[in-house]
Amino acid sequence: MSKQFIEAEQLGSEFTVGQIDSSKPDDLYLTSAGFEERTLTATESLDSDYEADWGIIYVNKEYFKRSNSEVTKTHLKEQKESLRKHCENVDVLMGSWLEADEQLYTLRDGFKNFTERNSLNITVDVTSFNRESLLVAFNILYSLSNDISTRVLYVSPEDHGEWLTKGHRLVRNVIGFAGIQNSSKPTLLIILSGFEKDRAVSTIEEIEPGKVLMGIGNPPTKETFLEENLQKQELVLNQQDTDRFRFSANSITDSKNDIKEVIEKYTDEYNLILSPMSTKLSTLGAWSAARESREVQVVYTIPGEYNLKNYSSGSEAMYIDWVK
Repeated sequence: MSKQFIEAEQLGSEFTVGQIDSSKPDDLYLTSAGFEERTLTATESLDSDYEADWGIIYVNKEYFKRSNSEVTKTHLKEQKESLRKHCENVDVLMGSWLEADEQLYTLRDGFKNFTERNSLNITVDVTSFNRESLLVAFNILYSLSNDISTRVLYVSPEDHGEWLTKGHRLVRNVIGFAGIQNSSKPTLLIILSGFEKDRAVSTIEEIEPGKVLMGIGNPPTKETFLEENLQKQELVLNQQDTDRFRFSANSITDSKNDIKEVIEKYTDEYNLILSPMSTKLSTLGAWSAARESREVQVVYTIPGEYNLKNYSSGSEAMYIDWVK
């Protein structure tokens, strides 16, 4: 698997994203509308010659019920305008980050046009997806064909807000990753930690595992993010009896391999629960590792609220990675 990294200075109008296979259009370009500035970066960087049969924009309906809903509405409008230049068909899927069933059915029905294709070439801008909808979307897409090639675009921010989320509503199993639980084994909770200390602590408290492993994203997508992650993790370590491990925050394949190593080490002794809370690239690494290790349960902690007004700022860099 190859990976391409584009620094901030190259993210101007002169920068373009080429196709997986230039001999034919993509079957699908999938993105998500959100409230962050970086929502538009990848789509607006598409090469003028880029084509896809379908362009699909996923958006959570809850974003339209908040005080700054106009920002998401504007981003959605601009994304539709951009995709109409590249895609024969453009659809908007209105899902929910609160209701798991609605999220699943929205994505399943939205992908119905690809069920009879022998192979799929897909480009996914994962930047603004919430992690659960991203995991569910990939589960559905990879159930449609045995021959799928997916290019992943991820735009990292210049900086994060003082807080990202507050509180938590509940911890729930991600549909498609129930895992295998043995009542005679203790539980090991594996957390890919990020900036959200309270969310990590809430997950630990609700699951009450016998052992906790806190992963730190190193290499990170930005060195200053590593420092902040370490500080947040120390706060969790001071409250909980946990051990550390390292995973790659900037590569799907590397993070998958790091997580697989942990799974293989502990799978005989523990029931394994995996909670990805870091970058979208490492979230897809977790997805890929869990697909190959069906005994692993994947969970998602629903936040009480998002910092819609100051979640992040700017576009620091773009990562281009591949999933096969």
